[in-house]
Amino acid sequence: MYRFIRTGTVKNAALTPSAMGFATELTGWINKTFETTLFVGLELFGGLRIHWHMDVPNLQTIEEINTKLSNDKDYWNWLERGKEFWVEGSLHDVIIKIDK
Repeated sequence: MYRFIRTGTVKNAALTPSAMGFATELTGWINKTFETTLFVGLELFGGLRIHWHMDVPNLQTIEEINTKLSNDKDYWNWLERGKEFWVEGSLHDVIIKIDK
């Protein structure tokens, strides 16, 4: 099993409620549109970071989802709408292999 994690740092504390609202809406749209089980949450201590994560059975699944997102104009529109929330260059992706 693999866990995909994306983090993004919110520009300032005043934007946090709006950024979290946007992230929650985007996550719901992704889950509905692409039949995924992506989760979103706000880091409580240490920084103004929002985290998305999803567990998948193999790396091919991550690649398939990424390809679908990359080719979806609505997804790019979502990203354009939300660009005001993030510190430039702060979006970071990690894939973790989970051994059971």
